[in-house]
Amino acid sequence: MTKIIRLAGIDIGSNAIRLLIKEADLSQPSLEPKKLQLYRVPLRLGSEAFSEGKISKPTRRKLVHLMKAYHELMTVFEVEQYRACATSAMREAINSDKIISEVYHASGIRIEVISGEDEAQLVSDIRYRYSLGDKQYVLFVDVGGGSTELNLFEGGTQLSRASFNIGTVRILTGKVKPETFAEFDDALRAFSERYTNFEIVGTGGNINKLVRLANEEPAYRGMREIKANELSNLYDALRGITPEERMRNFNLKPDRADVIVPAAYIFLRVLNALHADKISVPTAGLADGIIYDLYKDYCAKHHIITDE
Repeated sequence: MTKIIRLAGIDIGSNAIRLLIKEADLSQPSLEPKKLQLYRVPLRLGSEAFSEGKISKPTRRKLVHLMKAYHELMTVFEVEQYRACATSAMREAINSDKIISEVYHASGIRIEVISGEDEAQLVSDIRYRYSLGDKQYVLFVDVGGGSTELNLFEGGTQLSRASFNIGTVRILTGKVKPETFAEFDDALRAFSERYTNFEIVGTGGNINKLVRLANEEPAYRGMREIKANELSNLYDALRGITPEERMRNFNLKPDRADVIVPAAYIFLRVLNALHADKISVPTAGLADGIIYDLYKDYCAKHHIITDE
């Protein structure tokens, strides 16, 4: 008899909050869980967390209402297990404990505030889905609203992981310290001096949008790429116009039109530091990593072999 399990990942980011629901067929455990639905709400927690150090009462109310809605959606889809992970904005908000309590009592959803290193680990777990050719090393670069995570692998072995308070919303609010950029550059320089034959894998909503703008292709499940010169040309075109013009000329949503420029800047900084000519881009992110982690744990607990 076929056993279906539905899992959900909630990514409470600095620029938006996502709910991803997937379904796994336990009679074929080696297959990737199939996406059922993705919801994304542009609730920008980072603007307040990075500039004021806390999240205001009106924004907290919106978050509570959103989590109640996500709880109802998970009930409708008969989700058996979920995990809600909050990242950089909630890490920095001095009232995050109060917010977590308010959300739990109103919705029943337990929010975990994860470290930058844990975020990097979850994002890099999507590596299992893709073949990266003959490259010996893979560097995952996840650019979010509040932080950028670097995760280096050799085959299936993790060599290093690091998180930096450099993100798109943080740049827009002028809250990235010069010494943080210096630390970021030093980490990239050390990687460049030590390793060769590597692949850069970029994750996050902005790099997915940039790769589609560069290649003028619809979204699909798989690995795509954006070349350094394509990204550079896009960056020049986008930063030379206002967010309103970006919305008109590039069909961008308001919450994407401003953050896409600092995102392109961060990725270009990585490419230049590593003397690389392209970034590989999977259509996956933190919520995918959360679900994969849940699925691994579920299979291990129930002695189900996934043939990884």
